[in-house]
Amino acid sequence: MPTTQSQIEEMKAMAKRLAADPSIESAYIDDWGRFGNFQLFVTPRHHDRSTTLRLRALVRKALPEKAHLRECFGPDPIREYRPYSRSSHIVGYSRSYWVFDVDYQHYDQQTNFFN
Repeated sequence: MPTTQSQIEEMKAMAKRLAADPSIESAYIDDWGRFGNFQLFVTPRHHDRSTTLRLRALVRKALPEKAHLRECFGPDPIREYRPYSRSSHIVGYSRSYWVFDVDYQHYDQQTNFFN
């Protein structure tokens, strides 16, 4: 089943609703595929230990009726090693946004196809 214009409009409206949330700096649909699959980029205003859980909950709550969240990709931490204490600590992150894969159809990882 190909991506329909109504799915595109629903996802754009969802991104607009997310961007209006006070904890979100920006939210937009970056790309969509041929089979009702979308990439949503969300940048929060504040980043702490529970940001991924909070953003995932916000996105799930805002999803259109027939869409589902397949995957969430947060930024990778950049660590600095401290040789004197044999430990590392986070000095930053690889990017400031989270990427969410949203699908209207079920994706099968084994066959790499949408059903």
